[in-house]
Amino acid sequence: MSARVEGDRVVVTGSSAGSHFPRKQAEIQQRFEANGGGAEGPFLIEGSVYGRDVRFRGAGVVCGPLLGRGDVTIEPAEGRGPARFLGGLHASGNIVSTPRRGGFGGSLLASIEQASMVVRGDVIAEQVSLSDAVVFGNVRARRVKLSRCIVLGQVVARESAVFHASTLVSYEAGEVRFEGPCAIVFPAGTSVGVPVFAPATDDLGTELRCEIAFLPVLRAFGSRSLVYRPAPAPGTSWAPARWLPTATETAPNQVSGAMLHAVDWVRADVESRVRKVRDGKIEEATVPAERYVLSVAGRALDFSSIVPSLEHATFMLRTALEFEHYSPPVQEATHQAWTARCTAEERQLLRWATSREQLAPPAPRPAMTRPPALPAAETSHIARGAVAPQGPPRPAAPASASPTPSARTYEVTNDGVTVAGPASATQIRGAVAAGKLNSASRIRPTGKTEWRPIGDLDALEKSSSST
Repeated sequence: MSARVEGDRVVVTGSSAGSHFPRKQAEIQQRFEANGGGAEGPFLIEGSVYGRDVRFRGAGVVCGPLLGRGDVTIEPAEGRGPARFLGGLHASGNIVSTPRRGGFGGSLLASIEQASMVVRGDVIAEQVSLSDAVVFGNVRARRVKLSRCIVLGQVVARESAVFHASTLVSYEAGEVRFEGPCAIVFPAGTSVGVPVFAPATDDLGTELRCEIAFLPVLRAFGSRSLVYRPAPAPGTSWAPARWLPTATETAPNQVSGAMLHAVDWVRADVESRVRKVRDGKIEEATVPAERYVLSVAGRALDFSSIVPSLEHATFMLRTALEFEHYSPPVQEATHQAWTARCTAEERQLLRWATSREQLAPPAPRPAMTRPPALPAAETSHIARGAVAPQGPPRPAAPASASPTPSARTYEVTNDGVTVAGPASATQIRGAVAAGKLNSASRIRPTGKTEWRPIGDLDALEKSSSST
């Protein structure tokens, strides 16, 4: 570990076993900086951090709470993984993570591996502006802006909140604005002003329309991602596959995952309690007010079908926050539960949120190819923001028609959402050797519906040759 004073800054690189906070009156005004982008690699601070203005550059881990008397700034570095804060973030001023450039295709919206920061615990400041961040906790500030973020908690903004292509559990805000594709985990939100719905545009000029998805419904229909990825606009090429999840509708009036601006946000007359100072005394009074409430109470929903999805989100948040307090046997059992219940995408986020060790950067994703364009009859749902019916699965080929090992091909997925292929067993082994696929990747023979661990490739090849 190297800690040095540069002017009015304390700069830390490498690993530090203790906490960092002023020990003398003269040190109170010093700024603090941790640099994980240099030759010493990602930073690792096993204790807490306190400073006037705090800055983090590149990847690394802060294991304890972080408190900034002024502002906290997080600057990501390409290819080194996220900056991780395992004790929450608090600042008297602003908390800002600088966005990466490269459009939606280089952001958390396209791949969970593009996360620039992960926080376990609450994020609290005067103003919060996060980009490509994942938060296992609540976000509270006077003003909040989330750009391509996942917040497994409530967002409370006393004045205004902007959600730009982000996922959150619920919200409470003065003014609220949704931009581009967003997702709500629990249908609960209130604002003083009328909600605004607008398209999202990235730095490359790609525009995505505003669609708000009820994430548990999408999961009940087969989507396995924490991010709502709608179909891109015609002529754009940033999305490597058809993002909108598909599912078989069980009834003509099946509710889609898309929320309707004019139906699910309703105006409600309420009474607001205000305080006034009169003759030197504080008096409370009740005045009429109005709120704009997000609720699906007006829909005819069978909540039994989405309860497992809501319970799963609760399971992830609870185990991530409690993990450090578990005994080693319980931690091992929790890891096994994650393996059994969570997707590769979710397991990656949980590892980031709970491990104090430096984790290797995620393996690069394999090149994905866009599937053939669907007929107009199959894509008409996209304009409505609905979930597409999938229809019956393709029948498996009879055993007598099984291809030879050299002819059998497979489809591959890293996250359960985007699918690459078809590819031969030789090509898949080459992708594993090149680091493009890993133990979390899954495969299935082309034409089949069941995903298998990539480690089953040899068994699948052997079964093919024996039939």
